[in-house]
Amino acid sequence: MGVSDIINDQDIRIIGTVAHQGALAYANVQLVETLRGLTLQLVRSNEAHRKQVARDLHDAVLQQLFFVKQGMLQDPNNATLAALLDDTIQTLRRTIRAQCPPLLDQGLRPALESLVEEMQDLNGPSPTISWHSSVTGRMELSDEQATALYRIAQEALANALKHADAQNVTVRLDVGSDGTIRLSIGDDGSGMPRSAPRE
Repeated sequence: MGVSDIINDQDIRIIGTVAHQGALAYANVQLVETLRGLTLQLVRSNEAHRKQVARDLHDAVLQQLFFVKQGMLQDPNNATLAALLDDTIQTLRRTIRAQCPPLLDQGLRPALESLVEEMQDLNGPSPTISWHSSVTGRMELSDEQATALYRIAQEALANALKHADAQNVTVRLDVGSDGTIRLSIGDDGSGMPRSAPRE
């Protein structure tokens, strides 16, 4: 008795279908595990970010306000304390903007343009940060998409200013004819060292 006598074409199709379903189930399990890992990573990242904000507020803003309060009780007309209070207010505003950039409500383009201006003010005249965009009008983006692009630009710009040793940094936002959004942050810095070529 041959195999064809035991298993007919319909049986083979059923076995193939079961095998296919098993492969899909396995792929779905892998996807779920990947998503679990990404979710855990996101939770850890958010928690680390919240702790950093709390430290910034405690170490900078609260201590400065306490110092100003103590000094103002002794000398209400102290110009140095007034300047420190102004600096504290600016620090607090930057911290608040970093959590939820208010200009994102008006669209990604003005929010990024404001980010470039703020980073230039914070870093002084060098490096020069230039802003370019061909975008006119409001872009069709969800809040999540706009926030994600803003955060990407914020992080990339901060990295360029900290590590690139650049003279010029460029931030560009464009929309292609097919509706593709292109955000780029470039600089003329030293970059990362190239790894040795493989032999």
